[in-house]
Amino acid sequence: MLIQRDDYIKRLDAFRDQDLIKIVTGLRRSGKSTLFNLYIDHLKKDGIKASSILYINFEDPNFIFNDSKELYDYVIQHTKSSTAKHYLFFDEIQTVPDFQKAINGLRLNPNFDIYITGSNAYLLSGELATLLSGRYIEIHMLPLSFKEYLTGLYPEINNIEVLKRKINLQQVFLDYLNYGGLPQTLSYYENKDDIAIPNVTNIRDYLENIFSTVVYKDIMLRHNVTDKALLERIVKFVLDNIGQPISVKKIVDTLNANQAKTSFYTVENYLTALQECFLIYKVDRYDVRGRELLSTGFKYYVADLGLRNYLLGRNAKQDIGQMIENIVYLELARRRFSVQIGKYDNLEVDFIAHGADDTEYIQVSADVSDSKTMARELEPLSSIRDNYPKRILSLGQSSEKDVDGVRVRDLMGWLLD
Repeated sequence: MLIQRDDYIKRLDAFRDQDLIKIVTGLRRSGKSTLFNLYIDHLKKDGIKASSILYINFEDPNFIFNDSKELYDYVIQHTKSSTAKHYLFFDEIQTVPDFQKAINGLRLNPNFDIYITGSNAYLLSGELATLLSGRYIEIHMLPLSFKEYLTGLYPEINNIEVLKRKINLQQVFLDYLNYGGLPQTLSYYENKDDIAIPNVTNIRDYLENIFSTVVYKDIMLRHNVTDKALLERIVKFVLDNIGQPISVKKIVDTLNANQAKTSFYTVENYLTALQECFLIYKVDRYDVRGRELLSTGFKYYVADLGLRNYLLGRNAKQDIGQMIENIVYLELARRRFSVQIGKYDNLEVDFIAHGADDTEYIQVSADVSDSKTMARELEPLSSIRDNYPKRILSLGQSSEKDVDGVRVRDLMGWLLD
């Protein structure tokens, strides 16, 4: 099932034929390989000949290279003419030893337009970044947005209002929260009376496989981690506390109190590994009044809620507040906002979203129909005396409204904008 990822296609196309390596990063199975297939189709429709496109998936056993020289020679041999423009796609290239040297050598040929993917942040933290020295652009890919998820389940309906009359949108949103947005999960939905119903057993089996792959290939092998049980306990602690202030010391103290002896250094390294494989994202805390980043109180969010719920045995109804906050963080990241947690005196703002041209303050709440809840969510936003937009995103809002200068919106409507 190919789900169109139009925003990513547009971003790749914006840098096409420029002297920049296009590097697509993201969690395993978030859609990077499919994006390459979609973009190759896009190039062909735009008149690029198939003979001018070379695609290598390094997880395919047919493509085994012992070193960068073998890879370099293979590309030169298969592009034949050095005077014609060629588009080179390298999927999960980090499996090739010293691949950086091959990429840097190929980059010197002005007729090569190069695209690569990787499932680990180390791809851009070492020799490759040094060799390219600013001659690359990173495009970070996330699992499906709610809008993409709906498009994947109901591709025949391209009008959201028509779709709302066909399905129970709230139930579909709960399914999205429960089983996540990894594209392959949509193939485990079954059609019953033209309604997509999740096959929970198959989805959980798939998520178990993905988590095992991430833990083994991207963390244990890459970082020489030997204590799998400790790693999983740290993962579960972080995922159980998404949207809550976390410190390394707090994790260490909790684990030690539960007879899982560990150290500050070990936990810090494991958290770094989890971030480098894009399973979790760390968000810094910002003092709005003092105009400075704070060294404590940061939070973590998970790349895919389906993985979280599989590991913790949770569902959306148990901790809806944490889940929708996580969804809002991911959507802000998709829309290319730089995101921080806000502090104003002793009050907390869920998100400060910095865009290219503006900044916005956002509170997230499952339900603000109660006057006390509404007052609590309004208080930090009303206290900030600048002119940046302020909004509350909540489930079940029948219409958008303004309360004391704060826009209150239905969360699902905002996600479908």
